[in-house]
Amino acid sequence: MARIVPGIAACTGGMLFLVPAAPVAEAQTPTRTFEIAAGVQYGVQDPERPLTPGWIVSGGFDLGRQTFVVEGAWHRDTYVRDRHRGFDEGARATSRARYLTLAGGIRGGKRGGRAALFYQILAGGFASRLRTDYEWPDSLDVEADNAVCGIFADGRPVLPCSYVPYPRFEEERAAGFVMQPGMGIDLRVWRRFTLRLAADLPTFTNGDYVALRPRLSARVAVGFGR
Repeated sequence: MARIVPGIAACTGGMLFLVPAAPVAEAQTPTRTFEIAAGVQYGVQDPERPLTPGWIVSGGFDLGRQTFVVEGAWHRDTYVRDRHRGFDEGARATSRARYLTLAGGIRGGKRGGRAALFYQILAGGFASRLRTDYEWPDSLDVEADNAVCGIFADGRPVLPCSYVPYPRFEEERAAGFVMQPGMGIDLRVWRRFTLRLAADLPTFTNGDYVALRPRLSARVAVGFGR
């Protein structure tokens, strides 16, 4: 009997020690209520340059089974090509293209594990700018040819040209709506850090045209919990 009482006391003390330890252990397991992700992307921006680099940043808010996502992406590219007009000597054309998108929506799919597939549907807006600067050869009198472009009467312009034959630059700007479905996979790297690989199919429209700009992205996501 003398041996049983100390044993029961020791066992009871151990159980009392384990009871408050359980909630502590659960509290140490983070609940990801918010995440930030950033990385690089490659997408179709110009038919002459199929893949263009860019950056992508996103934030996610846990809604339970799904995640509310806000995502911003920026494409940029600069390239040089020769441009000919009729039988004239070619000009050196330097084009700079920019695309900026901002969209929000829902992401869902499997959760947990080292690899988890997901889908997302985002919608928002975009702004684009394409500027091309021309360097015409010295053999052409660009200023004189541009000055006499149009219809003249008694030395005065009656109907000037809408577009001069040898412009210094051309610029196009556009803005409109973007619909962006996509899918990908999350690869858990370490604790709160996840490698996110995704393929998206943004569709741009502004009333004048509809264009598809598929892209691939790789991001590192960091989760934050309570």
